Amino acid sequence: MIVFVCIFFLALFVLSLYLSKNALYAPAVIVSGLWSVCLLAFILMDHKLNDPNGAFLIGISIWVGTFCFFSLFAQSLKFNTPFRNAMPSKIARDIYFYFSLATLPFLVISVHEIISSGFIQNPYNTLRIENVKGTTAAFFVVFWMISYVLELYNLSAKNRGRVLLMFVLNLFYAVISLGKTNFLTLFAVTLIILLHKKLIKAKVAFLGAALLFLVFIFIQILRSNAGESLDLNSFIAMYFLSGVPAFETVTPHSNVYFGENTFRFFYAVRYELGLSSIKPVNPVLPFINVPILTNTYTVLYPYYKDFGFAGIAVFGSFAGYVYGWMFRKLQLKDYYFTTIYAILSVGLFVQFMNETIFTLFSQNLQYVIIALIPFVISKYHLFEKKTAGA
Repeated sequence: MIVFVCIFFLALFVLSLYLSKNALYAPAVIVSGLWSVCLLAFILMDHKLNDPNGAFLIGISIWVGTFCFFSLFAQSLKFNTPFRNAMPSKIARDIYFYFSLATLPFLVISVHEIISSGFIQNPYNTLRIENVKGTTAAFFVVFWMISYVLELYNLSAKNRGRVLLMFVLNLFYAVISLGKTNFLTLFAVTLIILLHKKLIKAKVAFLGAALLFLVFIFIQILRSNAGESLDLNSFIAMYFLSGVPAFETVTPHSNVYFGENTFRFFYAVRYELGLSSIKPVNPVLPFINVPILTNTYTVLYPYYKDFGFAGIAVFGSFAGYVYGWMFRKLQLKDYYFTTIYAILSVGLFVQFMNETIFTLFSQNLQYVIIALIPFVISKYHLFEKKTAGA
């Protein structure tokens, strides 16, 4: 059955690529392509993982099918584009850039916090553990990334220095955190902007992806304890495939409260405000042996656990439409949505691990609001006599 599902995804990939005019960064292309590669690896590799049964294959077929359909449907519509051809305010760009530079010392503070905590066995693994707990620098990451995207989109001979500085700042944060997702975010945002502006070709993007994969392997080697062996098959199985058999252990409709996994953010807000005594569920999921030890359950986890296959269909349709809507705005040259899509599309690349729309809802909302400000200032000529140029 897995072979037929894989063929179905490959067909969706080709169709999505055609309907998206060969845009590799279109949401339907990313999702169908990612799951095609994932299932192909599961079929062809000697991964030693438990074989998936009907639950996962049905669930992922529903997810990819509904996501692609509604994403492509949204791409076919015409939408109002309030920020079409509108460039972000130069004043706001300057504020974001200099604020980012001013917060650079917090990176140093974060390193000091990590060192002060003491190293446990492997110093590189300690870096990752402490950053998962949270460091001072984590509060400024949103500004750093938005400033980088705004400068990159307006790349010219005049601001190359800014682009390089913001790239290095975000890269340094990824290095001290040793988090693969942080490297992936910087990589994906850069490639999507450059591909959209036709500054690089698809071949360069694929070469970049290969380089990123090597970086991931290097990071894992650094984080591995002495005596641990790491081969390519084990690495791919652990980080890209283990969520598949892990999902098989999830019981549908096993939530205690309505949508507690899907709508964790709202439970957390109510709890922190004292409006509810219900504590939000722990976002760090329990480890399970499949037989590789993992705590990733794929993007399907919260929807399936709370609402079963119906939840996968509903939220797959919702996610597909939202991403398709953002991408359509990008196609219509709405620069604000180009910025937001480039940043939030990272969630599409990590679907084999976890869900990010609602799990990271707070951070996503910060990106949406903070990125909006420079465009509102520009559109309504706030703090300036006329719209600033690039």
